[in-house]
Amino acid sequence: MAKNRLHLQSFEQISSLNSFDMALKSLIYPRIIAVETALKNYTLEEVLQDAESPFLALVLFSWVSSHR
Repeated sequence: MAKNRLHLQSFEQISSLNSFDMALKSLIYPRIIAVETALKNYTLEEVLQDAESPFLALVLFSWVSSHR
């Protein structure tokens, strides 16, 4: 049996909890996506710079070819 159960007594409490959860997600999610996108872009920039190529397709092709 779960020890951390919420003791909700009515549907209105469940609905309020859901509304709070959705509002919290809408505040946080865009910022998380912005950070994730920035990290991906930075990583991609570093990979392309290290490979000395501005073309991702060439980098991926050479990586796949070298691992065959």
